[in-house]
Amino acid sequence: MTNCELLDDDFAEVYQRYSKMLFQIVYKMTKDSFLAEDIVQETFIKAYSKIETIIDSEKIGAWLIVTAKRTAIDYLRKENRYLISPLEDGQLFVESINNSVEQAAEFMEIMEAVQLQISGWDSDKRKVFLLKSFHGLKEEEISQQMNIKTGTIKTWIFRSRKCLKEQLREKLY
Repeated sequence: MTNCELLDDDFAEVYQRYSKMLFQIVYKMTKDSFLAEDIVQETFIKAYSKIETIIDSEKIGAWLIVTAKRTAIDYLRKENRYLISPLEDGQLFVESINNSVEQAAEFMEIMEAVQLQISGWDSDKRKVFLLKSFHGLKEEEISQQMNIKTGTIKTWIFRSRKCLKEQLREKLY
């Protein structure tokens, strides 16, 4: 087997392992499945062209996530869309670059209300909500990362979404 064939086989395995996760992350950012698919494909094209430069294969997942997020940001900026990103401290960063001032103002009002509501939550519950809603992680991944039972994670996510809907409905309408 040649090095090129080995490289292709390894890359196919990388694609199988990470493509769904990258799609979920990018979809959370774009809210457009077709655009998310395009961005994931663009990410893997970039990865394939740089595959020789990867030194530590253990970190390829993190590298792909960063590449996918940056590619999504570029697409969103080009198309004048919103970008929502969680910050390290649990706050939400909203980059609004929409052409409609009214839509941008309405969206910012909603995001400020969301941020205000989740700021009062317990830090672990807020982190679970952000990891699920904005990072696109699965319950099992959050469970492993935070060392909390998967059932607890699912319950927190369900209750957080329900509570947030009720609170926002009261506040905005």
